[in-house]
Amino acid sequence: MTERNETTCSVCDFTLYNHVPAKVLQISHVGVYNDDRFPGRSILTLNHHETNFETLDMSIMFQFMKDVQTVINAIKTVTKTDRVNIAILGNTVNHVHAHLIPRYPNNEEFPNKSPWNDKRINRELPEEEITHIMGLLGKELN
Repeated sequence: MTERNETTCSVCDFTLYNHVPAKVLQISHVGVYNDDRFPGRSILTLNHHETNFETLDMSIMFQFMKDVQTVINAIKTVTKTDRVNIAILGNTVNHVHAHLIPRYPNNEEFPNKSPWNDKRINRELPEEEITHIMGLLGKELN
């Protein structure tokens, strides 16, 4: 069974739930977001505190984007989807992180629109399904 722990930034208290240990990530942590509309949706967070993506040192930005790419490829393998959206917003949480959202055109009303346009109610995945996704992602990322 996959370990279910969380990571919390000591500066801003941003907490990453459903953490997936991932040896291949250079400077980030990944956690599975619990959203039944987009199974495999994940959040990648910088493992040290930075508030703004646009002010990151270029080497850190490059490493973070390499981690984004690595996790996207793992999500695509695990979920068998062809597209994963990337969103770096920073409007609510003052800690650099990226939302990685797999898209399922056959199950979505607006597959060519932003996932925020999805009108379905966001419900949590069944415990066994999120644990299964976490385990598969862990295998891909280690």
